[in-house]
Amino acid sequence: MSTTEGALEFGGLVKIGDLAAQAGVTPDTLRYYERLGLLPPPHRTRTGYRLYDGVFPERIGFIHKAQALGLTLEEVCEGLEVQA
Repeated sequence: MSTTEGALEFGGLVKIGDLAAQAGVTPDTLRYYERLGLLPPPHRTRTGYRLYDGVFPERIGFIHKAQALGLTLEEVCEGLEVQA
């Protein structure tokens, strides 16, 4: 299933594998970011599948840019907490 098909199937939400492919990371990386608090908890289906909306790619891009500037994931998380 393509990302577009996945988005249509879930009303604009995409599964973790589709988002990971878009972001150039693995699904495990997204789960790790979620555990650290870098990503807010995603929507869930009744069966527990994670579904992500359009805010997540922007957040992942921010995390990658911050890392490229030399920030650790912990520092990025602190910055996101201040922002919220």
